[in-house]
Amino acid sequence: MELFHLSPYYGATMTLFVIDIVRAARLKEIYGSKCQTMSREGWFMINNHPLKKVKVRGTVKSLMVKEFDDISKNFVVLNIDDSSGIASNIGVKVDAKLWFPQLLECEGRTVEVTGEVYWYYRKEIVCDTLMLLQTDLEGEIRHWKECFETRDKLRIPWTYKPPTNKVNLIPPFMNDERLGGGDMEVEILEAGEKDKRDVDMDEVVEIDSESDSDNDREIVINEVIELDSESDSDIEALSPSTHPTTHSRTHSTSPEIKLITESQLLTEILIFLLKRNCQPTSLTEIYNDPMINNKLNDHLMIQMTVKRGSGTPSEILNQKYQLFHYLRHELVMMRLIVTTKSQIVFSKELSKLKDSVKSYLHQVKVENLCFNVENFSRIYCNQNHINVTSKILNGIIEWIILQERHLWRYDRKRIEWIFNA
Repeated sequence: MELFHLSPYYGATMTLFVIDIVRAARLKEIYGSKCQTMSREGWFMINNHPLKKVKVRGTVKSLMVKEFDDISKNFVVLNIDDSSGIASNIGVKVDAKLWFPQLLECEGRTVEVTGEVYWYYRKEIVCDTLMLLQTDLEGEIRHWKECFETRDKLRIPWTYKPPTNKVNLIPPFMNDERLGGGDMEVEILEAGEKDKRDVDMDEVVEIDSESDSDNDREIVINEVIELDSESDSDIEALSPSTHPTTHSRTHSTSPEIKLITESQLLTEILIFLLKRNCQPTSLTEIYNDPMINNKLNDHLMIQMTVKRGSGTPSEILNQKYQLFHYLRHELVMMRLIVTTKSQIVFSKELSKLKDSVKSYLHQVKVENLCFNVENFSRIYCNQNHINVTSKILNGIIEWIILQERHLWRYDRKRIEWIFNA
């Protein structure tokens, strides 16, 4: 079970038929009592793939309302059926914070639900997002197609394969005494040899919340990261001494430098994770993404130009490492991601935020409302104990509505989105 986080779909939202969820084995049925805790939390197995978060679509057959003196504890249980087989119905628990007026009148309506599976008397989905849908044959066909694609992905049982000739390099700036680093080490693991860092994923990197200041930019990382070395040409492209300043009118063939803010860099990293369905991702993959790498270069180039500074290729590369880890630190402090000592990034909270934004955007379209970014950010952050700025939230919204951006209008003065169709 300590290797489950290395599964390709660990933590991802999987589109499934209800019958696949109902028939799936619980962890303790396969691995016994050592997985008792995860099994109680609702983790289930399909062909040895550990899964928990799902998306289903079906018709509401019945609903049950539970009310308490403390209204914040109220909830509704929807019994939905997707007609995928004999046992194709499942309960969906909707907490009070997700209630809306039409919810209590949704019997017979089609709904799309995302949430996490839990085990009470039977398997049940605790709802993260819920959308009421109109009768749409094409949408139903698309959903079934996604379900069959998921079946194809899970058809081959998952087994862990240990890394071969894995090289871990400590970046040069880690030798700084302030970081407690030593000489650079290169460790090569032979095939079949166990890497302790790969299995110790429970120890999440801890960061002191009191150290969130500008002075911490150089000392926010305390684990090893694998980064590809830059070519000489890439490093030279960062040096102000090899290119004219932004005020120069000569050398028209010099590369264009774009003004990139830290918010844009943070948003770019989040969008990279969203494109991967918030699956566990290594820091190396994020750093080596061409779009992120280019924006890191542009941001660093502007900083060096403003300061009229220069440095050796090694110093410039160190600054790029530090900038990347500073951004990683910021996202951890926002509680949108966590990183482990094995350099894996988990983004469960980011996935929940994306689902909530997507659900509210759908409600804005259907009911002709306005999406006030600051209000949504304040309420959502208070309820979920995260910290995300309006700029970053706007970047996520832009990515979600990318295919129909021409149908939306953004009011900069009110900081809200309006659907124009």
